[in-house]
Amino acid sequence: MTTHHRLQSFDEDAQHLLEDGMKQITVEATANTKILYGSEKFTLYTILVMCPITHAWWIIQKRYSEFFSLRHKLLKIAKRALKTHPEVVQLLQPLGEFAFPKKYLRTDTPEIMNERRDAFKRLTSTLLAIRSSFVLHMLQAPQRQLVLNQVVDTIEAFLSVPDCQKEGELRHASITRVSESVEEKSLPACDEEMCPICLYDFADAPECTLHLGCGHVFHKDCVVPWLEQTMSCPLCRQESTHGVL
Repeated sequence: MTTHHRLQSFDEDAQHLLEDGMKQITVEATANTKILYGSEKFTLYTILVMCPITHAWWIIQKRYSEFFSLRHKLLKIAKRALKTHPEVVQLLQPLGEFAFPKKYLRTDTPEIMNERRDAFKRLTSTLLAIRSSFVLHMLQAPQRQLVLNQVVDTIEAFLSVPDCQKEGELRHASITRVSESVEEKSLPACDEEMCPICLYDFADAPECTLHLGCGHVFHKDCVVPWLEQTMSCPLCRQESTHGVL
């Protein structure tokens, strides 16, 4: 379900809470060379997104060409909206001003990979900020949701924003604004006392932990290198692209 179908009527205070919550999202990025059978090697960029407000995390993997195509698509939307919907152009301005890494004809070098990794980390943060701006604008001008929602849907599809993140954002604004007596959705119980990878007790190593969708829990720094290679649980092999912190 898209953000368009989740929007509620929030007052100005709730919109500020929603905006502040979105600003606390953190992004990490890595770059790895991949070789598929029968093809040349290429670079795959892994993006980890974490939101302490919603307790959600998710991971995506994209190639340079995919980031390039997304930027081109969004700027094309802005160009078409120039006369009829100037607010779309204004909200997409940070993307137009973003210093997108240039193409190279040669094979990716470590320097190129590092340059693009850092750029795509910043670009992901920029896309999330743009999404935030569009969502808030949709809350303020619900009669124009159909126009603005095209951009939101495009960004959310590219970044694979999970439902738990979308629901958590609106729930955070509602709960904080309406009543402190309303309880947020509880985090899944962790029956494991130690990280299955490093074997250190969670209580003895106060590091960030990732709860996978299957219920298994790991230290972030332990499980992310695994997820970069195969987005599944190291224990049960269930697909894992998102979960809670």
